[in-house]
Amino acid sequence: MSFRPHSCRAVPSHVIPNECELNDPSFEEIQDGFRVTFFKTTQKTTQKTTQKKSTRERVFEELKLNPKITREELATLLGKSQSTIKEHLSRLKAAGRMARVGSDRDGYWKVL
Repeated sequence: MSFRPHSCRAVPSHVIPNECELNDPSFEEIQDGFRVTFFKTTQKTTQKTTQKKSTRERVFEELKLNPKITREELATLLGKSQSTIKEHLSRLKAAGRMARVGSDRDGYWKVL
């Protein structure tokens, strides 16, 4: 019988499907017992990359909904720092997806 981790506890693999998309562990017999090796996935790296894209897209969506929104309001709304929002705005402008019309104080974002 093999086991897979599930919700911080070991559950026999025949009881639950492989919902976590984990690689199968390696079982090895050693002297008076056995050794189990779990293989690390790259989910965290993928999640981080996806999250960056997601944040940028969320910034873009919020600008479409409210062109007069400020960086501070975006940061609060998205739970990010103002410098993170500034970086995403800069990249969106560089990609030609939006532009700032008017002054920083009285202007608005134009989605291109």
